[in-house]
Amino acid sequence: MLTRLGQCVRSGAAFSLAIALMGVVVALFSATQLGFGSKEEVGPGTFPFIVGFVLAVAGFRSGITSLRRENNLEGSPAQHAPQVRRVIYTVLAYLAWLLFTPLLGYIPASFAVTMAMAKTAGLEGWPRPIVLSLSVTIFLYLLFEVLFYVDLPRGLLD
Repeated sequence: MLTRLGQCVRSGAAFSLAIALMGVVVALFSATQLGFGSKEEVGPGTFPFIVGFVLAVAGFRSGITSLRRENNLEGSPAQHAPQVRRVIYTVLAYLAWLLFTPLLGYIPASFAVTMAMAKTAGLEGWPRPIVLSLSVTIFLYLLFEVLFYVDLPRGLLD
C-alpha cells in the first residue's frame, strides 16, 4: 500500500486530487455559507465559489490524467526530485504570499509571488515572467478593487 501511495505522490495524482478536494470544499462552503448575493450586488461567496469550482474541475482532470499515465510510475525517486521540489516551491510561494501581503501590500506581494512561481514553473528569461507577473497583478487588482470593490491590503503603501 505504501508503495502505491508513493507512486501516486510521485506521479502528481495525489496532489491534483487533493487540490480538487479543496476546490469542492471551497465551492460548497461558499455556496452554502457565504451566498452569491444578487444581480445588483455580488455576494461574498461568488468569487470563492468560482475559484473552488475551477480548482475542482482542473484538479480532477489532472489527477485522472496522472493516474492513467503508466510511465509516470516508472523510475527512481531521484528522477522525480525536480517535480517534488517544484511542488514544494509552489506551496512555499503561496505561504509567502499569505505572510507578506499584510506587510508589503497586495500588489508588491502578488507581483513577487507570481514572478517566483513563473520561474519555478520553468518560464525562461526575465521579460516573459515580468510581463506575466504584471499582467496577473493588474488583472487581480482590477478584478477585486474595481469590479468587486474589495479593499485590498496596502501594507507599507498605506
